[in-house]
Parts: sequence; C-alpha cells; structure tokens
Amino acid sequence: MILVDGNNLAFRSFYAFRQLSFEEEHTGTYYGFLGAHARLKAKYGDSFVYCFDSKESWRKGVYPAYKSKRAEKEEDPEKANVRTVHIPKLMDVLSLLGYPVLQYRGLEADDLLSLQLQSLRKQGASRVYVYSGDRDLYQLLRFRCATILRPVNGAGVKRYTATSLREEFGVGPELWAKALALGVDTSDSIKAIPGVGPTTAIRMLLLGADPSRSWEKQPPEFRAKYGKTAAHWDNARLAYKLTKLPTEAELVPIPAQDRMELGALLNSVSMRRNPDPRVRPLFLDFCAQHGLSEFRHDRSKFLQ
Repeated sequence: MILVDGNNLAFRSFYAFRQLSFEEEHTGTYYGFLGAHARLKAKYGDSFVYCFDSKESWRKGVYPAYKSKRAEKEEDPEKANVRTVHIPKLMDVLSLLGYPVLQYRGLEADDLLSLQLQSLRKQGASRVYVYSGDRDLYQLLRFRCATILRPVNGAGVKRYTATSLREEFGVGPELWAKALALGVDTSDSIKAIPGVGPTTAIRMLLLGADPSRSWEKQPPEFRAKYGKTAAHWDNARLAYKLTKLPTEAELVPIPAQDRMELGALLNSVSMRRNPDPRVRPLFLDFCAQHGLSEFRHDRSKFLQ
C-alpha cells in the first residue's frame, strides 16, 4: 500500500513544471503529479490512498498564526490555483481511476496519512509506503510496517526506515516530533528557540529535554546547561503540540461526532482499486483538455 501526501506532491509538481502550459493554462501540476503516480505504480504496485488538506486545520484553532507565512506566499494567483483549481481536479481524476481519496474537515494531509497508516496496520498490512517530502512524517517510522519515500531532485526517491533515520540525523522516529519542536521549522510560522538547530536539538534530547512537559519538569542537567531556553520553552511546547501527529481518530482535537465519522471513514478504505466504469473516455478527455499527450498516448500506465 502506498499512502501519498497529495498536497505536497501537487505543490512540488507546480514548482518543478511551473513553465508548462497548454492553451495559456498552467498544466505542470497535472503533468508532474500524474507522472509521479505512474512511476510509483510501476515500482511499488497499484494500491494507493491519496490524502489531501482540508480548507481549515485544527492547528489554527490552537495557534491562529499557524502557516500564516505560507498563506501570504500563496497570494501569487498561479500558486493559489494549485489549491483551488488543480488539486480538486486531481482529486476527481484519482477517484475516477479508482483510488481512495481522503480529505476531512479540520485535518491536514499528514494527519490523515498517520491515521490511515494506523488503520492499515490493524487490518494486517505488513508494508506501507508513505510518499511525501514533509519531514514531519518521519515520526511514522516508529511503526515497523512504515517506509518513507521522500522525493528527490529528478524522478527518484530516497527511502527512509527507522534505522536510516537514526544513521542520518542521530535521532530515531520515537523522538522525531520532539526534535522538530526544539529545532522547529519556521515555515509553519512558529517561533523557534533562538539558536537551536538540529544538532543542538539532539543534544537537548540526549539530556532528557521533553517539550511535552513544562520547564519546571525538565531534568536539572538540561536546565543548568540550557537555562536561556526557559524564556522560549512555551514555543517549544506549542511546536510539539502542533507537530506530533495523531495515531487514533479519538485523539484528534475535533468534535466528538466528527471523530466517530472520521474513524468509520478510515476503516472503510479498501486496499483494492475500484475504477469508475467511465474511466477510459473521461481520463482521455482530461488529458486532451490539458495537453497531456504523453499520458494520453501511453494510457496503460493509468488505466491498467
């Protein structure tokens, strides 16, 4: 089974093929996205689940400035179209091809990827690939069935397991969310602890630092060595709360009735492809409308 971060792939495709157009309409997002799908299918099989962000995130209810910098960048009309035009069309095409497409109010794609991974584990899946460039998802490697496929320049991927994560970064997946909280990625508009990068974050963790707990409950040795971080500790605690991915629908901070519905949705996802009977002509029409002649001519990559 391959779980795909749909938003991450769509925006990567947009940047990679930004200059590609057909009849004055940007088509690079479609080209890059479907091309990546075809390569994954050829190498890893035909069992996909695609996950996409909802319009709002529960994280903004916790921290109103969450991803505000990204929102400002998306004032670029072309980039805004990725979310409002290209992603909805891709979701329709994927559903037509028979793949489960998940989107749920208040959740981001990485929430759904984490929750769906847990659901698949309970169903007995022995190997689940997660395709995304979002490093927050490395925390999923604490589950033995998970392998992260991180896209790299060109058409390749870099595979991560719990072992390779430790080898490259010096910290395992069980501590990954805490490492990010201490050396936080400011792209989410969360203020980092000044001067703390990945190396320092790992040193803090080795001294027992735990951003899930208050400053007063940190180990004495850590507080003595990094006393200046006390003034910024609330930022680390907030970052951890926003970065740690939910493992059960019951743990997502959304209304109780929504959690029940979400749980039922995740459990209903089939591991078998179920294409729409109309898939062939509608897929070919989509390719024709957006100048995707390569995919139209080599349709077997998608329709078989």
